[in-house]
Amino acid sequence: MPVINIEDLTEKDKLKMEVDQLKKEVTLERMMIQARHCQNQSLADS
Repeated sequence: MPVINIEDLTEKDKLKMEVDQLKKEVTLERMMIQARHCQNQSLADS
């Protein structure tokens, strides 16, 4: 992955990168919540 010099980016590019990062974090968090829910559900069914 190439190195990015943050100081050289426009404000728009910085904000776009931040939004992309937040989308990834939300996706991962939702996956973790769903996995936890499925795990709890299977424990309750036992």
